[in-house]
Amino acid sequence: MEQNQKASDERKAERARNRRRTAAAFGDLLRQLRNERGLSQLDLALEADLDQSYVALMERGARQPTLHTLLSLARALERPVVELIEPVERRLRR
Repeated sequence: MEQNQKASDERKAERARNRRRTAAAFGDLLRQLRNERGLSQLDLALEADLDQSYVALMERGARQPTLHTLLSLARALERPVVELIEPVERRLRR
């Protein structure tokens, strides 16, 4: 029983690490794309109909966007949504 609990705890810890890596990778990409467009966090937030603090949290990797938020960000950044996902996926494969 103790071994099963240890294995379960290890899987949970691995999932948590993966979530943090994903959030950090997305945050880095979001900041890069925002800067390429010459937008402040506030400008992006207004264009995407989001709160500026949420944009900041995503860029720091403290929050992950929903599908609706991804679509809003893509529209505001004038990019296809796939350009907000594929680079993150590639980075995580390294």
